[in-house]
Amino acid sequence: METYIREEKTYMDGMPCPFLCHLQTADGAGSVYPAHYHSYIEMLFGLSGEFQIYLNGSWHGWKAGDLVLISAEEVHHIYARSKEGGSYIVVRFMPEFLQGDLTGTGIEKGYLRPLLSPDGLQEKVISQEELTGSGIGMLFQKILKETGEREYAYELAVRNHILGICLWIIRYWHRKNPELFDDTVGNRELFRALEPALAYMDEHFRQNISVCYLAELCGF
Repeated sequence: METYIREEKTYMDGMPCPFLCHLQTADGAGSVYPAHYHSYIEMLFGLSGEFQIYLNGSWHGWKAGDLVLISAEEVHHIYARSKEGGSYIVVRFMPEFLQGDLTGTGIEKGYLRPLLSPDGLQEKVISQEELTGSGIGMLFQKILKETGEREYAYELAVRNHILGICLWIIRYWHRKNPELFDDTVGNRELFRALEPALAYMDEHFRQNISVCYLAELCGF
């Protein structure tokens, strides 16, 4: 049975980092990083060159200007295809980094559910052509700048930019498959009732989970 590297959470001053960002470069063709997985959701934005990424049993090609989406706990392996290598920006964040519900209705978590769910990412690669006019590339550059300079309250700026990227992705998916985003009142109420169980499954989905325990979490 093939085994993969598990990357543990990164800590700073004894606290787990809710987000990470860096510029990844490849000097030539070949493996950029061994197959691995982690608890962060990861997004890549190509700056130069052509790459392939292995995600849960299949390969996906991507290039400069493309956006790559990687679910939490999803095994991935990246290869540079260009002889000259290439570069891309890496943004990683914990699922809970985005979670909040200012309205108290469960609607905000409902919007983010397709992005936060381990099986929720509908597309692994969104092409440069689809991203035209989105400003996604600029948001990645801003995140890289904020995490590099770390000015006062930079965490708020990073969260704002990540939410901006996620908002665009969710609206893009909604335009393509509106039936998958049914936001009726009944569904919102059901989501609120099931939220304790859904949150528990998001965090412990690699473990055996008792249905009775999930029902107990929801008060059933």
